[in-house]
Amino acid sequence: MRITPDYLYGLPQPIIDIFYGVENFIISDIARRIKKMGKATSTAEIQRIVLEAMGVGVDDINTMIAAALDTTEHEVERIFSEAMGNAVMPGNTWAQQVGQAAAKTAIGDLRNLTNTAGYVMNNGQFSMWTDAYRQTLSTAQMQILSGAVDYNTAIRNALKPFTSQGLTTVGYESGRRVSIEAAARQSIMQGARDTIQQMWREDADRMGTDGWELSAHLYCAPDHEPYQGKQYSREEYEELNNNLARPIGTLNCRHVAFPIILGVSEPAYSDAELAEMRRKNAEGITYDGKHYTGYAATQMQRRMERSIRKTKRELIEFDEGGLKDDFTASSIRLRRQRDMYKDFCGKAGLTPRSDLTQVSGYGRRMSGRVLTAEKSNDYSSKRRNEKA
Repeated sequence: MRITPDYLYGLPQPIIDIFYGVENFIISDIARRIKKMGKATSTAEIQRIVLEAMGVGVDDINTMIAAALDTTEHEVERIFSEAMGNAVMPGNTWAQQVGQAAAKTAIGDLRNLTNTAGYVMNNGQFSMWTDAYRQTLSTAQMQILSGAVDYNTAIRNALKPFTSQGLTTVGYESGRRVSIEAAARQSIMQGARDTIQQMWREDADRMGTDGWELSAHLYCAPDHEPYQGKQYSREEYEELNNNLARPIGTLNCRHVAFPIILGVSEPAYSDAELAEMRRKNAEGITYDGKHYTGYAATQMQRRMERSIRKTKRELIEFDEGGLKDDFTASSIRLRRQRDMYKDFCGKAGLTPRSDLTQVSGYGRRMSGRVLTAEKSNDYSSKRRNEKA
């Protein structure tokens, strides 16, 4: 089969879900422990809760991270095995060896991401996983003991770093922080794509092909749109990549190049089909008075999905922390986000991706509580309007 852009984009999702599972575990643990502080009747009891967290809580997090990494290792091996199986003929021993080596490299990259992952705290400073956990609980302890803020404010302050930007990593040479999702996605996508391209280059040499065809997809990024779907000689393709600011196959590019025989291999897309893709991309949509190209609409879709996931994580936290009013407010916001997401995707001609709005820990029970909170708010609003 031909490796499609959508196939490449979906490969990293199981790994991202594993990281989010660890993140939600940490957040839930923090909310639960601060809730205990709020109900404590003495300073000694609050101190005991914090000391327990610094010991048992940190151990639990490290155990969770270790287990997640083990699961990640098996999942990466499965992902690369599947990708290699879809890219080459069955029984290709050399391809299997290349895929296994690439999987080991990707596993190492993901372990490095974990070792450099953390949160931007309320003071603007970056803290690693467990350091952020300790700092958050220590700050909450001081605020509650001093009486500087009430319990609800203390827990909101404590959870803010975990919901505003989420888990990030500084594993890039530039020192630039990026989300763990973006870093993991790039690692898996680029690793799988580079490995597939390596095997196809080997096949190209063996079969004597003399060119490459670049895959094409609707709503392409502007820097790659002029080149997608076209055929190139080997020299032309190498020159193209050397002159692009973002070479094909890097920085979340979803394109792949497959070997062809120039003048013999029929292009996957005609000139008319490629022109229609460009037209649709430029046409895009106008939504709430703002014009989006097709590509910009897909980026907006990703932002909406991230916002929905963020709100779901907040709901888990507020539920654990016992913040009923905040839980209701987030429930209402989630409904509005979902409605807007569905409306935007429909008008943009995009397929809603429910898999990209899922959050570990947000299951049927939580969904039911959110629905109850929404209905309760609707009923209260109706009663207020009737009295008015």
